[in-house]
Amino acid sequence: MKKKLLGGSVILLSAFSALLIVLVIVFLLTVLFLNGRHTLTLAFLLEAPKEGMTAGGIFPAIVGTALLVLIMSVAGVPVGTITAIYLSEYARQRSIFTRLIRFAVNTLAGVPAIVFGLFGLGFFVQFVGGGIDKALAASEFVGVSRIFSGQA
Repeated sequence: MKKKLLGGSVILLSAFSALLIVLVIVFLLTVLFLNGRHTLTLAFLLEAPKEGMTAGGIFPAIVGTALLVLIMSVAGVPVGTITAIYLSEYARQRSIFTRLIRFAVNTLAGVPAIVFGLFGLGFFVQFVGGGIDKALAASEFVGVSRIFSGQA
């Protein structure tokens, strides 16, 4: 009886928390839309920034984000999927290689994203992405970090 009551209260508390989060997000989006509806124009979305990024639009940021997600997905998802299939279906569980990969995945899964962001991106842009576009270097970093964090 106590387990059933405790389980029901946990479900109720979880549902209330989820509803509260959704309401806060809806409130914030509503306030942003109502206060920014005069600024959010087609020109704002399709123009480049001007005057030291104090005027103009956000088009390069939108394109950069889309490229980052696209390149990261193309680079990270196949490698992560192949690695997962190899580890679960083909690799011997006691081999040094398998243990090394599992150790790296388990260790890096606990690393906060900000650590990846500060150190990993700096490494890729400085050393790997020296002669290439910064978006490509950022995509490489995010793809590799997602593989090793187990989120690919």
